[in-house]
Amino acid sequence: MSESSDSQQRVPQPVSLAQPEAIKRCPRCGLGLNAGRCPVCPVEITQPQPLKMGWRLFDVLWGTQQVFALPELRPWAFSPVAVSGLVLGFSVWWGFGWFSNWFTTWLQQALAPGVLSSLLQAFVAAFSVLGALVIFGFLFLPVLGLVCMPFFDPLAAKLEARLLGEKRDAVPIKVSLLLREIALLLVLKLILILPALLLLGIPVLGPVLLTAVMAMVLSLDFLDIIWMRKGYSFNDKLKFLKQNFTPWLLYLAPLLVLSWIPLLQLLILPGAAAGAVRFYLNAKK
Repeated sequence: MSESSDSQQRVPQPVSLAQPEAIKRCPRCGLGLNAGRCPVCPVEITQPQPLKMGWRLFDVLWGTQQVFALPELRPWAFSPVAVSGLVLGFSVWWGFGWFSNWFTTWLQQALAPGVLSSLLQAFVAAFSVLGALVIFGFLFLPVLGLVCMPFFDPLAAKLEARLLGEKRDAVPIKVSLLLREIALLLVLKLILILPALLLLGIPVLGPVLLTAVMAMVLSLDFLDIIWMRKGYSFNDKLKFLKQNFTPWLLYLAPLLVLSWIPLLQLLILPGAAAGAVRFYLNAKK
């Protein structure tokens, strides 16, 4: 067989997310099988060679080490961190600057100049800075999550190619199906988040439960980058989580711990996105 015909067989074929039946997938990379064979992996599906790369408990830590160690991953890992910091920092600075100017103007009209008005202005200025820092810390991860997603698709693709030893193309997906899958996953996230918000008022346990749910939601974003590249439907995604529920919880554990440490929060998203690649490749497909 010629080299050109062999390369044509290795191009991933489009997968219809609307198929009702489950798609049989390569146990090594997760692509849909074509006549019982993976269109890319050079191994027999009857004798798969699963990747063995440690426990899922260490996937996030492993991913963090990868984004620091591999030069081709660093721009995709740390650029969104810088962009998020600039966008959120400017927004918070502008918002509190506007509030401070409005309050100063109101105070000058309501009170005569004197010691009391000066003390109130100093008090508001000090607490404005503190409030800005608190809001920045609270909103940084959600904003970072939104900014990061476009950067993490090439990061995941480059890391997967490195682990599997060959370059891989994403499965073509129609825009209409893509929007539907995003909407369905968004509904699942809301189902997870809304009850957790109601529990936030419970001392000690409430914040822990909310953090655990946020870790789950973040992990769905990371995995969805890979799922969409492999042509997963929403039902396929649910089946994947069901088949790999215990490893998924182990993968989430470092996210839950690191999210409580402010400085290490900067490493959560790129490290977890890279770790999600290793988690997926070792998971049941």
